[in-house]
Amino acid sequence: MEDCVSTEEIGSRHAKTPKLDEKGIVESKPSTIYERLRGWEPETDEYARQYLLFYYQFKKTKGFGIEWEKFDYFFNLCDPCDGAPPISNTLSNEQIIKNTTLRAIDIYNKKTGTNIVFVEHVSANFQFTGYLIHFITFWGRDMSSPCPESKLYQTKTLKRGPVFKVPIFRVKPTDEEMEAPFRVKLPQPLHYDLDKPPIVFRFAEPGEGPVPGTPFVFSRDGILVDVETSTDEDL
Repeated sequence: MEDCVSTEEIGSRHAKTPKLDEKGIVESKPSTIYERLRGWEPETDEYARQYLLFYYQFKKTKGFGIEWEKFDYFFNLCDPCDGAPPISNTLSNEQIIKNTTLRAIDIYNKKTGTNIVFVEHVSANFQFTGYLIHFITFWGRDMSSPCPESKLYQTKTLKRGPVFKVPIFRVKPTDEEMEAPFRVKLPQPLHYDLDKPPIVFRFAEPGEGPVPGTPFVFSRDGILVDVETSTDEDL
């Protein structure tokens, strides 16, 4: 049996290292992800490429694993702890994330008989749809196990008024599990101008270069291609 892992050893996050330009001047650069991201620019091909990359990362990681450094645009998802607007008028975003995490843990423990305790927050994303949806990754420890050790957990929560749901609560998948083959349905056509055809998407054919990090290509001719679109699990 492996040795138990202490909270101090595994529960701590490495300090973020700011990116510096060649002269080390950072004052003029946005200080948060939210400040850096630009808005709706579907008329540019770069926006369409990043839209596909975001869509694929969101589907593959179920909303937990967005590589924000690869994006210049806002796609209806925020890191609440990196410059996003306040979620609440009375609590900080950080406190809301912690309260949401504790509530999800409590629901899961009662449902499964475990005794997971919160150790430390790692990351979070949130979006507003019909619900306020959180995608939270955190260190936790199951005190009901023979040798409690800190593990990375992920939980997705949905809140609307008094309604609170936890559709996902899991140990974070390993890198090997995340690299397993993954099938995703095509994004819907992107309509952005009444006088222009929508941007349409399809799977890249053999020998055709897809948008990096995705299996997709796009065109602006508005012509839909009838291809197999195996479904992924709804988020």
